[in-house]
Amino acid sequence: MRNLLLSVTTILLLANGASACINDSELPGHEREFRSQYNTVTYELSQPVQPRNTYVMPMIALVAGFSAVLASAAILLRRPTGE
Repeated sequence: MRNLLLSVTTILLLANGASACINDSELPGHEREFRSQYNTVTYELSQPVQPRNTYVMPMIALVAGFSAVLASAAILLRRPTGE
């Protein structure tokens, strides 16, 4: 049981830093500030751009982590006790 708690704690601590990497993007103000440094070419889009679903990767990571915790719990519970 101690190993299960240790693995869950480790996953939670490591996953907390991953949200910063997933949400890494340029801010509109930052873009306007440095716009004069590069050439701007405007293109007209024939169709509007659909926004990306930003919750897909965190949900995949959450499901994978939860599956790993369940698998480790199943292994710990099925392991025979010391004789």
